[in-house]
Amino acid sequence: MTKTILLLLMMGFLFLGCLGPASPADGESVPSEETDVPDATPVGDEDEEPAETVPETEPEDESETGTEPETEPEDECEETEPTEPVHTGAEPGQTEVLLLGRSVAYYWTEYMGLEWTCDDEVCHTGSPRGNYNGYYITYYELSYPPEIALSAADAVDTYGTEADVVFFKFCFVDFVADHDLQNARANEALVEDVYQYVVVDRGKKLIIGNALPQVSAHTEPALTDNHLEFNSWLSNFAATHDDVQVLDLYGTLADSSGALKSEYAIASDDSHLTSAAYDEITPDFFVLVDNS
Repeated sequence: MTKTILLLLMMGFLFLGCLGPASPADGESVPSEETDVPDATPVGDEDEEPAETVPETEPEDESETGTEPETEPEDECEETEPTEPVHTGAEPGQTEVLLLGRSVAYYWTEYMGLEWTCDDEVCHTGSPRGNYNGYYITYYELSYPPEIALSAADAVDTYGTEADVVFFKFCFVDFVADHDLQNARANEALVEDVYQYVVVDRGKKLIIGNALPQVSAHTEPALTDNHLEFNSWLSNFAATHDDVQVLDLYGTLADSSGALKSEYAIASDDSHLTSAAYDEITPDFFVLVDNS
């Protein structure tokens, strides 16, 4: 009996093992291997910025692509002298004066209201010049000693061919403290050259300014001695040479110690002249022009 029961149980197990898996319940789906298996490549964050792309070629360096100019630009401030005599603009019959000097003479043209006038269309050359109280004044900047006399000759040939009177003066820095008076002697010799070039060779009338005093801070006895020596010699030279007069700058502008009066200096350490100084010397100058 027992054997019969065991045999029936074994036959039942064999029958159930052959039926297969149960069907899915309604609404359920069988997972698909294609959709259920996760992708091996992770999906990036949508807010993440895209990676920079490398340009195919490197940009050109602008500093290396420029080309050098074929020629150097011209210096607009380059000073050149005209090759032909210049007609300065004086009217027929008008007294024309050529003013030779450096900074003090140049500022004198500003005091007189003269303006820069070009000699050519592109203004390569020119000078301050124009009318002042009926006179026609032209300025020319002289070289430093010892070339100063030769530059005076060049000035007359360029701007003074029609001038009636030529004014010449040294700058105050052309006089130095010299116990042996060699500085005064050298300037005296240059005046003789100027006389030869301007009066004898070119037939002009000449007015010469005597030594300009300097401010007291730059004045010492040895400098004053050179001033007085030169001024005395110049007075004697003018008295013995035709067509030469002296504008007494020193007697008008110097104090009792031989220094430039403080009211005539633009600063205590600068010997350039104030308008008050030009007020003093200008009338005296034109008296000499009229007497030339």
